[in-house]
Amino acid sequence: MRRVSLSFEHIRVGEPLAFAVWDANGLMVAGRGHVLASQREYDVMLSKRNDLFVDALEYHRFKEAFERRLNQMVDSNQSLAKINSAKLTDMGALRLKDARGSTGLNQPGGAGRTLATSAQFSQATATAPVLETHVDWLDLIDEANNTLQADTAEVFGRQLERLYARVVQQSNSGADSALLMLVFLSSKSPEQYSATHALLVAFICHIAARDVLKWSDAQQATLVRAALTMNISMLKLQDRLAQTEGRPSIAQRKEIAQHAARSAEKLRALGVSDADWLQTVRDHHTADAKPFATCTPAQAMARLIQRVDTCTAGLAPRRSRKARHTSAALKSIYFNEASQADDAGVAIIKSIGAYPPGSFVRLANHEIGVVIRRGSNISMPRVAVFLSSDGQATSVLKTRESSLNEYRIVEGLAATDQKTGVKLDQLLKLSRIANATLGE
Repeated sequence: MRRVSLSFEHIRVGEPLAFAVWDANGLMVAGRGHVLASQREYDVMLSKRNDLFVDALEYHRFKEAFERRLNQMVDSNQSLAKINSAKLTDMGALRLKDARGSTGLNQPGGAGRTLATSAQFSQATATAPVLETHVDWLDLIDEANNTLQADTAEVFGRQLERLYARVVQQSNSGADSALLMLVFLSSKSPEQYSATHALLVAFICHIAARDVLKWSDAQQATLVRAALTMNISMLKLQDRLAQTEGRPSIAQRKEIAQHAARSAEKLRALGVSDADWLQTVRDHHTADAKPFATCTPAQAMARLIQRVDTCTAGLAPRRSRKARHTSAALKSIYFNEASQADDAGVAIIKSIGAYPPGSFVRLANHEIGVVIRRGSNISMPRVAVFLSSDGQATSVLKTRESSLNEYRIVEGLAATDQKTGVKLDQLLKLSRIANATLGE
């Protein structure tokens, strides 16, 4: 039996398991339909095992049935609230496993239908709490890279909707894990810069729009698509500059200056007709620093993307310079050009914190660690320590609550200055356990 790893955070107390769950040694932990009766039973399941697994074929068949069920709900014009309430843990979805239907996404010439129904279909698939395997972040970055280089409207439309759905779903179900991975990867290596940067900007924009600004689902959907595609006309140049020492050439500076307008033109050529999406991309470097209350939706979205773009670009190392540490990058966007609090900057910091997951920090007791989860206070996240106070690598990652005075954060550190053998899967595991314990 081939098994796939299962995300801990998608196992729900009080809800039946959609699959039989196995441990790394091939022993069944719980059968399909088993209900975890209490938080204690849930904690025991997680604490004793590094990974849980499900049968790959069973998962694939069940997920296909669930997706067909979502499409039937969309095609029958059921309300978005009802569609969003659908869960893959609902065993009734199995009755559809032999159904023969089509989503319309893979039909010849199906791109038109994909774009026509994307606002409803993508929002439904993205927000439903679907049971999913662990995200392979390098695979997701590759998917973003391939999507943004698609050269036909049909391929672009289909792939972008899939990418959009994955981004929003992960943002809804595992925002701290997403930030941890993308901030960490962005600040440690210039590889595949354009795709990694697009994903990070999209995630932060979505979290800020959803949690702080409380924008509508429709505006969030446009915002995420615009963030993913803002630099679609200069992907190769971005990747090349990240690997190049020295300043851009005159020709490169000209391409950079024109990329926003060219990106909007390319999107139109690829079949995008949403006026707000196109305007947001066109203006994402020139948006005025106006209060959001006085902005049109496109103006507010462009400003939010502009500030996230500015902040996160500074996190990425170049051959010609080191990356900034995240707290410094975030402080740089708090005030606008008139030295007043910026609506976009405030929303960003409130949503991801002064030290977002993936940031390197020094604690008051001189330990050094990586932020793994945001805290209730923007400057007091949970930290995984990898260097002790005497500078020695810890044999086991230790978690610290920076809300405690002895573990308060005294400074942010640039990732490129930290030589650490910490494995990302270890950080992700601690992040997932923290989210399961404290709630996402």
